[in-house]
Amino acid sequence: MSKEDKKEIMRQRKALLLLILERTKTPKKAIIEDALDEFVKSNLDVVSEEERKQFDKLIFA
Repeated sequence: MSKEDKKEIMRQRKALLLLILERTKTPKKAIIEDALDEFVKSNLDVVSEEERKQFDKLIFA
């Protein structure tokens, strides 16, 4: 795949995301926060119980 192809794929991906966000009236910030939450949930296994105590305002479910 050429550099131009990769660039076009990224452009189309962004354009599609923006179109879907617009059509669903979903704020971009909501998507980013959901993605961050999902990433954290998926990787909690790398954080010890002792380390989790530092984040007492968060719910680990």
